[in-house]
Amino acid sequence: MIEKRKTQVIVTFFLLAASVIWMVASRGKVENKPLDYEEVKVTVVSAESVLKRTGQSRIYSYDVVVEYEGKQYDLINVKSGEMARYEALANLPAAVQGSNPYLDNTVYLSNGKMYSNIDGIKTDGNEFTWYLIGLGGTALFGILHLMCVADLIDRKKKQRKAGAV
Repeated sequence: MIEKRKTQVIVTFFLLAASVIWMVASRGKVENKPLDYEEVKVTVVSAESVLKRTGQSRIYSYDVVVEYEGKQYDLINVKSGEMARYEALANLPAAVQGSNPYLDNTVYLSNGKMYSNIDGIKTDGNEFTWYLIGLGGTALFGILHLMCVADLIDRKKKQRKAGAV
């Protein structure tokens, strides 16, 4: 039984190493991904914080709609720290938003989508999905490896005690 556990320790170690390499390589691709975007000034049409309850936890979702060149877009990747600015802009008339140089209503247009920040552009794509798969694999195989190592150590201690008696 100990030999089987040793094999499991070795296999989970190699799976853990492979997922760490996968995660690091894909994270590099996310960071070095060429970003194609345009900074644009928009009119904030509406901004709403929506409380969503899932079981015991509460999660806020930020729904912001902006208008650019007569077309409305849902703003992607709005962070909680940015929400107050969008709510304030939504309460101002469109003429004031467009004519006041002190109001920051700059967002990022990329591939037909509007993003609140550049991080949203980086995390919207296959590269980031592959990174998340590597991250999940690292967590899963790390836990499995630790469990196998702990069980192997426990079995060896029990075998020594049984041999000593």
